[in-house]
Amino acid sequence: MVKAKKSLGQNFLNDPSVISHIVKSVGPKAEDRLVEIGPGQGALTEHLAGSCQRLDLIELDDRLIPQLQKKFVNNTTRLHHQDVLTMDWDQLYQAQTPSSPLRLVGNLPYQISSPLLFQLLEHRQFFKDMLFMLQKEVVDRIAAPCNSKNYGRLSVMLQTYFDVEKGIEIEPESFSPAPKVHSALIQLWSNERELDPKVFQALQDITQKAFQQRRKTVRNSLKEWQDHFTRCDIDPSVRAQNLTIEQYYQLACSST
Repeated sequence: MVKAKKSLGQNFLNDPSVISHIVKSVGPKAEDRLVEIGPGQGALTEHLAGSCQRLDLIELDDRLIPQLQKKFVNNTTRLHHQDVLTMDWDQLYQAQTPSSPLRLVGNLPYQISSPLLFQLLEHRQFFKDMLFMLQKEVVDRIAAPCNSKNYGRLSVMLQTYFDVEKGIEIEPESFSPAPKVHSALIQLWSNERELDPKVFQALQDITQKAFQQRRKTVRNSLKEWQDHFTRCDIDPSVRAQNLTIEQYYQLACSST
């Protein structure tokens, strides 16, 4: 049995009831192309392998590669021994003809969750949906509504381009070793909004400025964009957490 490596943020899921819930939530179909990020010792993989047209496993830990290779790799399951942050999503999407949207699932280590989510957001056109286990604090930030304390840049960026739903909370005891924090599931479905590169970049710039100075009114934190406030129905006296997803998006569109 391979022990979890702290430097990789590993906590292996071993709770049968949680695994069953995840599989039910994913609902794999024969025509699906699934991608599991961080399969670890394969507790979830066992239930996904063979249930879909193709399953891609992305695992960084070289100690886990031999057992994953031996147990799961076949004509429909492929293993990628690499850091998910270096994944070529375009190549993976094009690996099968005709190409079809990818469905992602995985237990994401805290230290890579935000950068990975932003990377996946930039490649949203390749994905149908995602189901991740994350630190509960991160899930709360992703799903946070406008006017709440957890509402921030991650909330705005992801909710602009995905329909988001918070899932069940997961106790530390469901993992080995038990983490010091609680986890939760989050599901994201790509919406119909076009991901225009210029608008996307503008939205990144606007949200970064707004939430870096969240105690300031937007009149001060978003000075560069204030000429567009009236058109976007933005009150300059409110703060970053008071602007809706749609207002942020319209401001980004208006400024490009």
